Amino acid sequence: MVMFLRISAVLLGLVVCWVIAARALPKPEPWVADARDLAARCEEAVADTRPQVPHRVDLELEPGVAFGNDESHALGRVLGVAWDGVSLHVLDGMRGVAVYDTLGHRLSGYAGIGEGPGEMWDQSGSHGSRGGYNQIAGLDDGYVIVYGRDRLHLFDSGGAYIHRVLRGAELDGLFAVRHVAPIDGSRAAVARTGAMASSRADSLLRTERQLIEVAVATDQGLTIRPLAYAYDRYSGDRPLGRYPARGPYDSWTRRLWDANEGILTVVPLTAAGVCYFRVDDLALASAVRLRVRPIPVDRRERRRVIDELRERSQRVPTGGSWEDYFGFWPSHLPVNLDIVTATGSATWVERAASPDQRVVDLYHPERGYLGTTELPFDGLPLGFDDRCAYVVTMEPQGRIAADEPFYGLQRWCPANQINGLERVEQ
Repeated sequence: MVMFLRISAVLLGLVVCWVIAARALPKPEPWVADARDLAARCEEAVADTRPQVPHRVDLELEPGVAFGNDESHALGRVLGVAWDGVSLHVLDGMRGVAVYDTLGHRLSGYAGIGEGPGEMWDQSGSHGSRGGYNQIAGLDDGYVIVYGRDRLHLFDSGGAYIHRVLRGAELDGLFAVRHVAPIDGSRAAVARTGAMASSRADSLLRTERQLIEVAVATDQGLTIRPLAYAYDRYSGDRPLGRYPARGPYDSWTRRLWDANEGILTVVPLTAAGVCYFRVDDLALASAVRLRVRPIPVDRRERRRVIDELRERSQRVPTGGSWEDYFGFWPSHLPVNLDIVTATGSATWVERAASPDQRVVDLYHPERGYLGTTELPFDGLPLGFDDRCAYVVTMEPQGRIAADEPFYGLQRWCPANQINGLERVEQ
């Protein structure tokens, strides 16, 4: 009997130790089913949709107010804009968040550079995410979510700090994807990058599926939960920092999704089109496809990419030969290059019309395809207010010293009434 009690005590002690250890160990990330890979689901949905013939529309945009063009309050690196209905919150990766009125006057600022609560690490021009990803979102309830270098920061409408949550690795590398988009009053969709940094010149960038998370904001802080994957299968593996400068498949400048008003907007890579998913249940609300031929990449160009990779790296990503790796590169360019959702859920999708020309397809979740246009500036707008678009510009008017990285921000407004965009008098 005594022996039985001793054995029971030992077993009980082992169980208690196991429970304590399990609680102490970091918990694995919640699993998101492969069935919720929205990029793959969108490709299937678009393929089953009757194609529409693309047509041109005359969207006239006129340049307006320039922001951060004052040397006393110059912008260092614009990484995002958020409209709260009255003023514009501009995320400067080198200085924090600046608040402007509609005339471009700086009203206030918050979220300075540092490591304390409510502060962010410097994100100068030499680091990470491209300027096309919007790293700040204003929610309808007045909260502002800022995606810093490695964490999410939550502020109230006046810029007072509430909470911060660590996201991703401390060093997430040159190919980091940091994008945050408003869903509704208290929720935002957040991209959690799969890119990782490397300290070795011959190390490889292991591209994983991009996890989309939901950040829920309250007065007590941020709550994060996984939502879905959006996988760019054109990205492949390539040597970190040694990728071809003009390789046809470069994906680190490409975004597959955006969000607004309870909708996740996703684009396929194999065809021109768009899908709308409801955030609450990830049900497909609608899908649109355009009758556009994919742009082929001939064998000579594919061979050039492989030869350049061979010269720049001693390692083969697949573990086999470079000849085997050749087969992993698609024979066509990805059709859609970037996506942004404007106020009112109008969707702008940048598409390659030819190897040297890009156009923008306009969509709406209820009205479908609206038309195709060309923009008077490079790339897509970084964000929108109720009517106008905000575009990042490099060193406007050359007023800042060349050795100081400087990005400006300019507002472009429609000069004609088209596709639900109203004329704005400057």
